[in-house]
Amino acid sequence: MNSVITNDASYVFLSAFGAHGYLEEMTMEKGTKKYDLMQYFDASNLPVMKEKLLEVMHDYLEEYDKVGREVEHFTTFEQLYAYYMNH
Repeated sequence: MNSVITNDASYVFLSAFGAHGYLEEMTMEKGTKKYDLMQYFDASNLPVMKEKLLEVMHDYLEEYDKVGREVEHFTTFEQLYAYYMNH
């Protein structure tokens, strides 16, 4: 997260909040494990948030593996944009 390096607490918060919302939605809709990502947000210690977000992402990858789902990978923004605009 570049926002941790630049110490942009508001962007880190918004990113974490967005991820938290997605995780909550998947818990309600799909029954995945519940994560409380926002408990780790501390504007004075952003590296902790980065570390916890990466841990949750790794853990969540195991959820994908359990159901046989693959993670989409994009090397450019254009690829990401094209993928989401076509779905």
